[in-house]
Amino acid sequence: MKFVVSVFFIVFCCLLVGFPASSLQVVNDKPKYGELTLEFEEETVIRESNDNEFYTFRYIWDLVVDSRGSIYLLDHDRVLKFDKSGRFLRTIGRKGQGPGEYMKPLKL
Repeated sequence: MKFVVSVFFIVFCCLLVGFPASSLQVVNDKPKYGELTLEFEEETVIRESNDNEFYTFRYIWDLVVDSRGSIYLLDHDRVLKFDKSGRFLRTIGRKGQGPGEYMKPLKL
């Protein structure tokens, strides 16, 4: 226990005093495992529309794609269904405590 306290005290003192910037130097400015490159390919876009509330999302909790390619999006307190091209089809359920209603769902 004394060893742990001693090590903690030494580290704390070093942090308090600080190290002068001149004593720091870069050893190697190249990435250790090379450069990482990511490439993305767009597959589906959920189209935006200013006149339709179903294309404005509040907080997306979950997203599922079924075997037919339909997209189910859990957005805050509603489930939205889109076809595989991103066109809105329907809303499933609504906020509430009755049948077919949701109170803060987390997962589809």
